[in-house]
Amino acid sequence: MIVDLGSRAASVGLDDATAAFVSVGAVDITIPAGSGQADPRRALVELRQFHGGLAPHVVLGGLFEPGGSSLRLRVEHSAAETGRRTCRSELQRRKLLPGLLPELVESALAGLSRSVSLPPGVVTVDRAGYDPVETSPLIAELAAELLGRVLSLGESPSERQVAEWLNAFP
Repeated sequence: MIVDLGSRAASVGLDDATAAFVSVGAVDITIPAGSGQADPRRALVELRQFHGGLAPHVVLGGLFEPGGSSLRLRVEHSAAETGRRTCRSELQRRKLLPGLLPELVESALAGLSRSVSLPPGVVTVDRAGYDPVETSPLIAELAAELLGRVLSLGESPSERQVAEWLNAFP
């Protein structure tokens, strides 16, 4: 599904193998878990904003695996600027570089921790795509917040829900 609000656009799906990358490390945090039960699930989001001549852009995807006694958020990262543009984009013609730069990990954790509401388990961000010029910490944080909302929902969101979430972003 693609939601285009003019100044901001998002794509929400399940997964895309072109966003898989070789992880060279990860950062974990633990946050309070919600109650109840949840099934394993995977989601992938792409977010693009338009600010004058700039268009910050990123793809983030991950999975939730229930279990344990706490809710752990894990964001994997790649090596700095790797290889060719092979990560498919639903929002533009130009492909992205697969991976997540280490300097974007803290922003992704901040966005996830603000929006995810799941019972005990592990949320792992293991899919990503970025542009070496146009991907910023803010767009990574907002995309992670969107990813957290989608994973927490437990089903595919409606276009209206995604539009509401996008309109609530700064």
